[in-house]
Amino acid sequence: MMDLFKNVEGIVKKNNKESKLFREDGNINYWEMKIFDAIYDYNRAIVFAKTKEDLALAYGNRSAACLEAGKYEECLKNIELAKQTGFPKNKMQQLNNREEKCKKLIEEQKKDPKNDIWSYIKLSYPANKKIPWIIEGLEIRTTKTFGRGIYTTHDLKAGDIICIEESKIQAVDFDGFFKCCNNCSKTNMMTLIPCLKTASFMFCSTDCRDEFYKYTNLASDTFYKSDVFLNKMIDVFGGGENFLQYLDSKPSNSIFDFDFHDSSHPNYLLNIYKCFLSSSSAALIFDYSGNENPFKDRLSRLFNEKLLGNAVFVNHRIHKDEVMPKNRETIKNFLRTAYQAEKSCFSTLRALLNHSCVPNIDLVSINNFIVFYVIKPIKANEQLFIAYNELNMKENREDLSLFGVRSCSCIACVQNLSLSHINDKNMMQMARVYNFHFDTIEMRNISHAMEIISTLFDILNKCEEPIVLEMLFCCKIIKEIFNSLVDRLMFPI
Repeated sequence: MMDLFKNVEGIVKKNNKESKLFREDGNINYWEMKIFDAIYDYNRAIVFAKTKEDLALAYGNRSAACLEAGKYEECLKNIELAKQTGFPKNKMQQLNNREEKCKKLIEEQKKDPKNDIWSYIKLSYPANKKIPWIIEGLEIRTTKTFGRGIYTTHDLKAGDIICIEESKIQAVDFDGFFKCCNNCSKTNMMTLIPCLKTASFMFCSTDCRDEFYKYTNLASDTFYKSDVFLNKMIDVFGGGENFLQYLDSKPSNSIFDFDFHDSSHPNYLLNIYKCFLSSSSAALIFDYSGNENPFKDRLSRLFNEKLLGNAVFVNHRIHKDEVMPKNRETIKNFLRTAYQAEKSCFSTLRALLNHSCVPNIDLVSINNFIVFYVIKPIKANEQLFIAYNELNMKENREDLSLFGVRSCSCIACVQNLSLSHINDKNMMQMARVYNFHFDTIEMRNISHAMEIISTLFDILNKCEEPIVLEMLFCCKIIKEIFNSLVDRLMFPI
């Protein structure tokens, strides 16, 4: 199991030589039109820069990459940062020309609402009055068989969006260091700003940077992620005494115990933390036997257990130097590619959902938002299930046991069905039957892609038990189209 809160040994110091080398690497990738890789390298040049001139040059180079990627607002932001930092006067005309070009392109560009993904992704039913990120009609029930679970009070159909939750508790993993803000974890790699004190962290804004400084000690040679989380959690609880008192009371809270309609309420984040701490049955015992930091090890274990068991792992791109497939011969390998998590986002709803190898809901991550959607019809009073891992348990027993799943008698396990049974012939045959074109996956046209997704949801609504390969095929392709669209919105290719 990955350790999201392992030590970051030896905080990295700024180094102009390293900054220049990364900038040169970025320039090579830029001229080879590997724009994503160029921005990734420019970010490393930015965070290592020790002088204002090196920092300004890296911002200037990143602005050129953003312009090439068609990210005009981000380009202007980088030009502004370059000028504020002290861009060399002898190169200023080049920067001014880029700024003028970018502004003209913004004026010429007509925003098409059909190509805004959020114009399609909305809750399918009225929102819960107290929990605005889920639909009305979902409720928590407790049974002997499943313990806590989420049930629906009315029928749901495939394609219904039942939750759009912005995660408030996240952790950036190594793969996200130069793509995500180290405070709020939002993926915003084209306008990230550096830590002023080290070359280890980047942030999406000065506010996030200041908040991060509030909860960490960068004077130390060793940085502990768990320290930052603990300090913030104690602050939110109103002090260490209140925090320990809450832990001693051993409450079992869920989102249904609180009112979240007002996100500005002082207790809003506090109640999110209470749901987080209640997401596992594990006990947290602190030892005050003279250790320098008695919280450190136990908190790391606690955070890993609760976050790993109830989080959504996010990687909006498979690898930094890998391009998406552009033909049907490579699509299958793309579908099977193992992801490296750039961050994890805790979901209050995900923490309440039980596992099934034949789930009836799935999810997609859009930056720090987690969108849950129905993948097969659900009758009123039925429970909502999500797969903790790939189908099925025979192939993933060891991984699922980490989440408390010991056995399963669902049809996927009985018949030993899994996504690995979908071969090239299956996929091509079903693609022809349903008039599905594989090139949709790399399209930028959101409107067309959503039409294909809608068609696949119609197929899922007609699928009957037992599960068949076409159902697995549709679910997999829907998720890959969603992920591909998000990739293209967030990253250049």
